Amino acid sequence: MKTETKEKIIQAAFGIIHKKGFNNTGIQEILKTAGVPKGSFYFYFQNKDDLGLHLTDYFLASFISMADETLKTNKSPIAQLRLLFDQLLNNCEMADFQGGCLIGNLAQESGGLNDKFRVKLNEAFNVMQGKIGEFLQNAVSNNELPETTDVNETAGFILSGLEGAILQMKVAKSTEPFRVFNHFIFDKVLK
Repeated sequence: MKTETKEKIIQAAFGIIHKKGFNNTGIQEILKTAGVPKGSFYFYFQNKDDLGLHLTDYFLASFISMADETLKTNKSPIAQLRLLFDQLLNNCEMADFQGGCLIGNLAQESGGLNDKFRVKLNEAFNVMQGKIGEFLQNAVSNNELPETTDVNETAGFILSGLEGAILQMKVAKSTEPFRVFNHFIFDKVLK
C-alpha cells in the first residue's frame, strides 16, 4: 500500500510536470491528481526538489527499459538504435509534442538552480549516453562501424543531437527536426 501511494504521486507528477514544467506545477495539483492527502507527500519526499530527483530516476528507468527491450530485438545494432529513436519519436507524437524528454526539460528548468538536481541530471545524461554507447559498441563488434570509432564521444554527440531535436520538435510541433536528426545520424555519422 505504501509503495502504491508513492508510485501514484510519482506518476501523477510525471504526467503534469512533463506537460507543464517543473516550476509551473504545484504540489497540491500533483496530490489532487494522485488522489492522496498532503501528508502522504511529505512522508515520501522532503520537498518538491526531492520529488524531482525521484522523477529523474523514474524517467531514466523508463528510457533504460525501452533501450534494453530494443537491444533484445533481432535486428542489427544500428537498426536497433534507429528503432529506439523511432519509439522516442512516436512517444513525442502521441503526446502532441508537449512532453519531450523529462530529463532535458528538468535540466533546462532547474539544472542550474539546485546542485543536487544538477548532479542527478548529469548522472542521468551519462547513463543515457552509456546506453546509446551500448548500441554503438555492438555495432563496432558487428562490423557496422569501424573499430576506431570513439563510442563514448559518438554517443555523447548523438545524445546532444537527440535532445536538441526533441526540443525543436516541441517548439515546431513537427517531426521535421527529428527527421533531419535521424538523417544526419544514420546517413552521415554512422556510415
